[in-house]
Amino acid sequence: MALRLRRGTNAERQLITPLQGELIYTTDTKALFIGDGTTVGGVLVQGSGGGATQLSDLSDVSIGSLSNGNILQYESATSLWKPTNNPSITFGNLDNHDDVLYPAGGHANGDVLLSDGVNFIPSALENSQFKMSIAGADSSVLVDHLTNRFNGNLTGDVQKVDGYTLIDTSTQTANGLKLKADNGTVAYDPTLRQFFGDIQGIHQGDVYSSTASGTIKLLDHTTGLFYGDISGGSIFADDSSLLLSTDTSTLYGDVKGSVHADDSSVMVDSVAGKIRGAIETTLEADFDSIVNIGKNIATDPKFNYYSTQHGAFGDSVIQLQNIGDTAVSNEMGFSKFRGTATNRQQVQVGDNLGGIGWAAANSTGAAIVAGSIRMVVTGTSGTDSVSADTTIFTRNGLIANYSEALRIRADKVTAASGAVKLVNYADTTARDSAIPTPETGMMVYITATHKAQVYANSTWVDLH
Repeated sequence: MALRLRRGTNAERQLITPLQGELIYTTDTKALFIGDGTTVGGVLVQGSGGGATQLSDLSDVSIGSLSNGNILQYESATSLWKPTNNPSITFGNLDNHDDVLYPAGGHANGDVLLSDGVNFIPSALENSQFKMSIAGADSSVLVDHLTNRFNGNLTGDVQKVDGYTLIDTSTQTANGLKLKADNGTVAYDPTLRQFFGDIQGIHQGDVYSSTASGTIKLLDHTTGLFYGDISGGSIFADDSSLLLSTDTSTLYGDVKGSVHADDSSVMVDSVAGKIRGAIETTLEADFDSIVNIGKNIATDPKFNYYSTQHGAFGDSVIQLQNIGDTAVSNEMGFSKFRGTATNRQQVQVGDNLGGIGWAAANSTGAAIVAGSIRMVVTGTSGTDSVSADTTIFTRNGLIANYSEALRIRADKVTAASGAVKLVNYADTTARDSAIPTPETGMMVYITATHKAQVYANSTWVDLH
């Protein structure tokens, strides 16, 4: 019958003190131990399957007496490994090394050695400068110390050392951050509360400027009104196309909305489609289509032109210039309609078709009418016909004397409201000098003979 020894795991062996001569076999380490009655777990039987458990068990190692810092050194004379202090290797505290510099007060718990390029200096992980990149689980670079960039997504708040929250993810707010462009220039300064450069994209919310007296609203996002001037930055559309260039002072594209002056008065009314207020410019204006002034309004509009310049025909303030190889030229036209602008009706006899008036300043500086030329309807107009007389009004003193002086009727008959004076010449020599080629029907008055003459049948004839 087979003999079986007491057996168990090596951990179970160390829980008992076997009797003297009692054998124990460990099933996990395959070692054999024998009890001496006092040693916990027994004594290892040399040559058992477990092998040596300490250096002193080896036949070529002589432990002897050991001291802190000893190493094993081979001794060829005895063919043994013996403990010794190697004089070529310095052990002990790191501050005994020439390339390790300890700060005043020594090192602290958790310090690591950081090289400054010459020496290693104990430094805390906290508040230390590390030059290293950090990679994610997929080997992508999250922190690139060579380019000073964070890559990937950032989850959670960003705080300064003093605990001040720079980025609050709960409110999606950035606090006190200075924004810079790719070229390093400041785009937004939180201390000055100012944007620099161009703004592209959509902005939601009001825009204010700061002054010594407080803040001034520049843009009201509720009403869509813009107040003040634009300087130092261009304006771009959503597609990045340039709308306003402050470099060239050029506006591109269409402008939609009203324009207000500094006092908030409306200069361009986009709702009513009107320009309000005074227009001052030194530039020429070219109109390629019809310009309507006072279109469809109840009250008569006025167009006043003020000038301090004066001169001959070439300096006239209003000039109509026609350029073209035809016999037809421009005219200043006047049109008269009864009814309304949207429902025009036929004129009536006596209607004034328009005219040109002249006025002069009186003793108080007020303008008073002096004379005019008018067209007056004298017959009922048809589909393609109208009868009108041309009249000339003059004023001799009081307004009561402002009356018709001459009328050229529609039938070409001229009727004067006063005396008609013939041109006077001293004698026939003066007459012939002034009129070298007389025409039939001409009339003059010769003061030397006190005779009125008419040119008839190729000669001048006295009328009396």
